[in-house]
Amino acid sequence: MRPFSLESPRLTAHDERFGSRREFIASSLAGGAAAASVGRRALGEGSSPPSGVRKPARHVIFVLMSGAPSQLETFDPKPGAPTGGPFRAISTRIPGVQFCEYLPQLANLTDDLAVIRSVTGPLPAGSHVPDLQRTLTGHSSPSRVGVERPAFGSIVANQLGQAHSKLPGYINLSPSWHDAAFQNAGCLGARYDMLKSPGYGQLPGITERHAGISESGFLARNALRDALDRGFLEQRRSRPADRYGESFARARGLMDSTHVFDLSREPESVRARYGPTRYGADCLTARRLVEAGVPFVLIQCYGTRCDWDWHYEAFSHLSKYMLGMFDQVTSTLINDLKQRGLWDETLLICTGEFGRTPQIGSNEANGYSGRAHWGKTYSMFLGGGPIRGGHVIGATNRDGTEIADRPVTVPDLYRTYYPALGIDPDHEFVVDDQPIPIQEEGEQTLAELLA
Repeated sequence: MRPFSLESPRLTAHDERFGSRREFIASSLAGGAAAASVGRRALGEGSSPPSGVRKPARHVIFVLMSGAPSQLETFDPKPGAPTGGPFRAISTRIPGVQFCEYLPQLANLTDDLAVIRSVTGPLPAGSHVPDLQRTLTGHSSPSRVGVERPAFGSIVANQLGQAHSKLPGYINLSPSWHDAAFQNAGCLGARYDMLKSPGYGQLPGITERHAGISESGFLARNALRDALDRGFLEQRRSRPADRYGESFARARGLMDSTHVFDLSREPESVRARYGPTRYGADCLTARRLVEAGVPFVLIQCYGTRCDWDWHYEAFSHLSKYMLGMFDQVTSTLINDLKQRGLWDETLLICTGEFGRTPQIGSNEANGYSGRAHWGKTYSMFLGGGPIRGGHVIGATNRDGTEIADRPVTVPDLYRTYYPALGIDPDHEFVVDDQPIPIQEEGEQTLAELLA
């Protein structure tokens, strides 16, 4: 394959509207706003949503419970079973469905949520980096022609972002404890890369003009840099050069948008509802970013420790703290989105990268009350946008050791996420004359969840 050198192939419906495949690639490589507009129209606002979805969502808030939460201590408790553990189960608003006792507010919001209890991964023992990569891309490997897979957030930014937005379309709040797993735009190019923020309402880097430079001088420097950049790209267009130029555009956009991250602009009563934790601040920031038009916000939910990696603490004060914080903040976010008219426009996804062993003390803890990695089955939920609440997909057996009904893979989830956003997962992007489906993997769409 010839090396891909230019900034961004565009996602395309790849049909007669664009002429031949080669003609479309030529127009994409020309760059500029016109090509960007064609890419979005092909799968987004200018085409009908996938069959059965009346009103697709326009934004995603993806809550990554990094470290892999236990399904038995969250959304699929097994009270009375040998694997059940000491926590009690409580009823939800879905008849016959229970949550962990430390999730009472979410249990009361299940009319708005779809719970999936039979997610299964290809690695029975679970492994953080490959499973995180799959969770954030929907794929286990590069494309069939070896192209680096774009992150889910990058594809959504490409399809649903606004061409002239000052903010990036894919923003990750909070640092990662597994940087290797976090995917950028791959072959889509620097414009759709993830912007990583420190969280807590903070911005990365320096976002204020230096006191020694006047505003007119600053604008003159920008104009000169843009002119030199255009001249250089006309003769030496390359992917590194595009990435370099994009970094300046992002920095200028952030300098003009610092108010979006400023949580002091929120009333004290609102900040109090979200609470003092990092996760609370990040969920409030995510709501502000969605209001500002950002199509994809990734939040990593963790507490005083870094994650949900409960090898030894599955039933300790730390696990109770994590569950209580997650319950309070996530339910606050849901209610806030509903009150502001954003719930129907926003797809909320809450998931980890795998689950936890049904057997207690099943790892190197030598009998401590913890659970090891478990990729065979785990639970998650989604809501908002066109998702039908009050539904449960799949089930595990009495002890939680096997899937008893309807296995769901991560690629299957993506075949549900994309239609919920009005994006056809079978449409393609093109790299070096090679058409590559947005979602190559997955065998089913959870169609009953899409209104």
